[in-house]
Amino acid sequence: MLGIKKKNPESAAAGAEQEAPNSTAGVSQDIARFTKRKSHKKRIAIAVVAVVVVGAIGWKFLFASAPVMAPVMSTALQKTELVNSISLTGTVESAEASYVHTTLNSTVNTVAVKVGDHVEAGDLLAQLDTSDLELSIAEQQAVISKISRQNQYAMENAQKKLEDAKSDISNNVDAELIAAENALRSAQQNLNDARRDLNDHKDDLEYADDVMNRLEKNLNRTRNEYQNADKKYQIAEREHKNNGTPIPQDVIDELDRADKAYKEALDEWQKNDNEYGGDLSSYSKEYRSARIAYENALANKNAIENSVNRNLDNLETSIKGQEIDGDLTSQQISLKKLQKDLSESTVTAPISGTVTAVYAKEGVPASGLLFVVENTDDLVIKTALKEYDVATVQEGMPTEIKSDATGEEVFEGTVGRIYPTAVKASDGSTRTDGGVEFETEVSINDPASTGLRVGMNVRLNIVTQKKENVWAVPFEAVGTDAQGQSVVYVAKPNEEGAMIATAVPVTTGMETDFYLEISSDGLADGDQVLSDASTVIPGMPVTLAAGMGGAAPAGAVMEG
Repeated sequence: MLGIKKKNPESAAAGAEQEAPNSTAGVSQDIARFTKRKSHKKRIAIAVVAVVVVGAIGWKFLFASAPVMAPVMSTALQKTELVNSISLTGTVESAEASYVHTTLNSTVNTVAVKVGDHVEAGDLLAQLDTSDLELSIAEQQAVISKISRQNQYAMENAQKKLEDAKSDISNNVDAELIAAENALRSAQQNLNDARRDLNDHKDDLEYADDVMNRLEKNLNRTRNEYQNADKKYQIAEREHKNNGTPIPQDVIDELDRADKAYKEALDEWQKNDNEYGGDLSSYSKEYRSARIAYENALANKNAIENSVNRNLDNLETSIKGQEIDGDLTSQQISLKKLQKDLSESTVTAPISGTVTAVYAKEGVPASGLLFVVENTDDLVIKTALKEYDVATVQEGMPTEIKSDATGEEVFEGTVGRIYPTAVKASDGSTRTDGGVEFETEVSINDPASTGLRVGMNVRLNIVTQKKENVWAVPFEAVGTDAQGQSVVYVAKPNEEGAMIATAVPVTTGMETDFYLEISSDGLADGDQVLSDASTVIPGMPVTLAAGMGGAAPAGAVMEG
């Protein structure tokens, strides 16, 4: 496919008199120069209405005896292809690359590959020294084994104690509990005997018992009041000693009253106890003593039963605690980490591909990056789009690729990915200067046949717009008539056979840097469109420059 090279404004102006737009000298075999102008400049001449009127009414008077016109340049219409593109540079990289790192500090014993070697996933790249790791693993395994045996012994011992305690209770062989039950039965018997004697002397003792019960209650009440008052006094006394706070008078008075009431109650109880002493009071006393002994024996038995139950609970708790102590999770995690380090000491290829970098050295401690393995059969080109091109380029757009290493051959590619954020500055911040760029990946349609290699620099031409089988003329060839309609001027013969500049209304379409798409029912292939509409008056006679009238090569690419 032939292409019309792009020109900058200076070179285009300088060569305007030497090169015709449809000349074969303007056709190059190179598909674009991979450069692109960003501004479209149309040079559109607007015909002045007065001049049009003059041209329509008084042409014969003005030019009847005029000399022959200087030859004008023209473009022969022919369907062609228009292309807009953005030119970039990029670097060939592997689409699949793996950087093999290590966090170990072991010495490298063996490096099994060199740069350029092809490896399959899982192939050995290097072997690190494992002697220290193997010793650490053996030591950790020994520790786990020892702790496990100790825990097993402690668990079995605790389980046996629990089973023995339950067996003693079920077989009534717990000495302390048996003694408490015997004491309770003896106290019960004594209480029954005392109750029988008391019932035999019930009438005689009824009065005495009522009196003594009343006095005992009073004595107990006054004793409690005295004890409470004494506690308050002791607290106030400590405050006085520690902080110098005076003892409140009401506390002193309350203690005096309680002390006096208690002494009076005790004195009265003692007098009545003496009065109702002897055989008469002994029955009541023995009954009360037996009752108290029974209650104490019952309380003791309950306390021992509670103690036995607590002991069972403690033994069960001990078993659960032993289970916790026997948890080897922490030690096993440490062992797994050591085993993981051991497995990672054998460095293998994570992917299939070519070894493109070797940093590991035999006899030197391994650290950081050791190898780079890349799939050299699956290539991608990394480039960067300028901020003002991001809105124009879209993923999936076709791309032309060239490299100095492969000569003038053009390879086809596709925009694969445009990163959503701009390339960060070195400190990680977003750039705000004019150098904002967006990293972009371009895939190569057939990488195996290109001869491109990882690391090569390439030139890219991203095709942002393309139209085929359309008419296109230079911007300067399109003007505007008196009604504001876009027109081109075509050299057509009049009745006498002379070539006349004839205005043809057109509809404009796609633009490139130098060409403009036109369409019209009044045009046909081969029409000679005058190259500079600003110098044309409708109806004026024209003489085409020598060599004009030839058609542009079919399929010529007019790139922006």
